[in-house]
Amino acid sequence: MPISVNSHARSTRGRGAKPRRNCDNSMPGVDPVQPRRRGRTTVDGYRFVTRPTSATFLSHAVYNKVRTNFLNLSMFFAQTRKPQLEIGRKPGLCPAKYRVHDQARSTHTYVIGVTGKGKSKLLEHLLFQDVTYGNGCGVLDPHSDLADDLLRYLLSHPQRAARHWSRIIYFDPSRSDYLIPFNVLKSGFPAYETAQNIVEAFRRTWPKALDEAPRFANIATAGILTLIANGLTLVELPRLLTDRLYRETLIEPLEDPELVAFWTERYEKWGRETPLMVESILNKVTAFTLNPQLRLLLGAEDNGLDFRRIMDEGRVLIVNLGRCDAETRRLIGSLIVTGLEQAARARRDQRERRRPFYFCIDEFQDFCANDGAAQTLAQILSECRKFGLHLTLSHQTLSQVNERMKGALGNIQLKIVFGVSRQDAEILARHLFQINGDQVKHRVRDTDQQTRSHPVYYSLPEVWERCVQTLQNLPGRHAFVQSRQQQQAVRIRTTTIRHAAIDEDALDAHKLRLLKRVAMRTDALARQISTRVSTYAYDQVNEPPQFKETLAPA
Repeated sequence: MPISVNSHARSTRGRGAKPRRNCDNSMPGVDPVQPRRRGRTTVDGYRFVTRPTSATFLSHAVYNKVRTNFLNLSMFFAQTRKPQLEIGRKPGLCPAKYRVHDQARSTHTYVIGVTGKGKSKLLEHLLFQDVTYGNGCGVLDPHSDLADDLLRYLLSHPQRAARHWSRIIYFDPSRSDYLIPFNVLKSGFPAYETAQNIVEAFRRTWPKALDEAPRFANIATAGILTLIANGLTLVELPRLLTDRLYRETLIEPLEDPELVAFWTERYEKWGRETPLMVESILNKVTAFTLNPQLRLLLGAEDNGLDFRRIMDEGRVLIVNLGRCDAETRRLIGSLIVTGLEQAARARRDQRERRRPFYFCIDEFQDFCANDGAAQTLAQILSECRKFGLHLTLSHQTLSQVNERMKGALGNIQLKIVFGVSRQDAEILARHLFQINGDQVKHRVRDTDQQTRSHPVYYSLPEVWERCVQTLQNLPGRHAFVQSRQQQQAVRIRTTTIRHAAIDEDALDAHKLRLLKRVAMRTDALARQISTRVSTYAYDQVNEPPQFKETLAPA
């Protein structure tokens, strides 16, 4: 007859002995024959090894308390540990992942490579990681491929991207159904700072034309300040400069005596020279009224792109300018970049709570500090870094930037160089590689004394030539990476990206869902503009515009 567990316990310990309790609070009477094995606990994807203390030294209550404190501490480190961005893998038999810290990205990132080398795919992978890790980020895409591929990448990984769709703001000024209102005069910043910011965007959009207009800055600044004081938009700027009655109507509520004096004592007394003074600016800003998309976008009463809020709340801004014409692309892109710069400078009051924001600008030379910009690129990069705006600047060749911008690009700590042209390789090799004269070319054996050999070394020009040819002949998806922590460049192979089969109709449907959350219908925007125009309507038959008066004989 089999002996029960309890009877076995009584027989081995004597009559009337109490049954044992094991250390893990199991049923009474069961002897712990084998010690507990160490277990593995998973917290937020991180695995920890737990070693329970023997009950000989600690009671069950003390052990539970120690184990709970250990798990709480492990969970704290798992939650506070910041993931590093994976760029690619080092080549070799056992390729190791190459990652970059946030500290390396804090001094901005520079990416260069000719078409077809994998530059856009690298940017796509970096943006995907920023989005899924919860970082505030954005991209300005002038070709539309990067923005579309990023959305496909996110749609292909629904589990990782599901909780981040609410943070994404998709901005496409070329759409004819829904547009996000972009009243740049309603930025929430002081009026003069807003005016200077818009004038800077004008300079970046039309650098050569506006350099030839000596009074452009004064006229544009005064006009923008007048429109802000009256709660209007950039669409009314051409009418302000050409219509005297309309201008007098807007001057009446002004409280700034200097602004009133500009219109009444300077602008009105230019006489016949007035058309010549404003013609250069009129040739450019009339695009606000002649281009129907720009008219609806910039003529809206509200501003759906609050850059300060986007940065502080860690949103994701995707700007797709690929379907716009060249002038619209440069203007909207410059307004967005200068708006982000202004929002970053406004964070000077948030010394301890500045949330990092990573913004990628493809073909950055069209939107950053070019020949017409008031600030140099070095100044812009320095200010952005101080206030938590970290840029990723990407383009194809160094010939697209001037000498002033090349000097600023050399100061960026994190550089990623794909295959480039011969001319660019000669310049970039000096920044990436550190050479010496110890590289052996071949060995020559002395015939007289067989035990002695004379190594022949590469000359320094030969070593530089090898570096240049290496950069020039890099295959696709291969790049050299140089960071502040590692001065010597490291060769990597970028990560392979695989998308699910998502057709254009499904992608457009998802874009529409993103737009409907923050955008307005284009017919509603058109009604806003027509209502505002009718408010300032008057009979122009007996009152000709200012220009016709000044050109009439005295």
